[in-house]
Amino acid sequence: MPTLIIASVEPLAQSLMSGKQAALLLILVTAIVMSLISLRRRQRESGPSPRAYAREQLNRLKEQKSIESDLNSILLHLQQFSREMNANLDAKLARIERALKDADHRVESLERLIAQSEGKPALDVTVGDSQASTSTPTRRFRATSHDQIHTLADQGLNPRDIATQLGRSLGEVELVVAMHNARKSRSAPAVV
Repeated sequence: MPTLIIASVEPLAQSLMSGKQAALLLILVTAIVMSLISLRRRQRESGPSPRAYAREQLNRLKEQKSIESDLNSILLHLQQFSREMNANLDAKLARIERALKDADHRVESLERLIAQSEGKPALDVTVGDSQASTSTPTRRFRATSHDQIHTLADQGLNPRDIATQLGRSLGEVELVVAMHNARKSRSAPAVV
């Protein structure tokens, strides 16, 4: 490209000026063209064009939106998983409570049968006007023991210390404390 410009400018310059002036003008035009070419190359090398910059920003924005939608999707899955786990735990806790009640009823029945077979009368106690329940001294001891476990747990003692203090098994104390905490959390109002 510079040779075309130089070739087209040279005859015009010779007719208007002397040889030295034409040579100087030719050198000056060549220097200007070379500096323009050099300037364009520097601009290309120094940084992206506005279009390239805009494309880059658009790609970054798309990537950020993609990441945001992925995070929202993960959050929804975690919330659903949490709900399912809570439902499973509640169902298992309800089954454990039913099993404990059933076991307590069976223990009461067995204690009554043992007392009857030994010739001792079973102790019947009526509580309130509408409820009637059968209770034995062992059952009252168990209820009192559970109340003691609840009290000590509410005071901040850990199950191992409670078991040692009351002379009960660690598994029994842990189960009673867990059931007590579950009942407390169900009866506590939901905080939003």
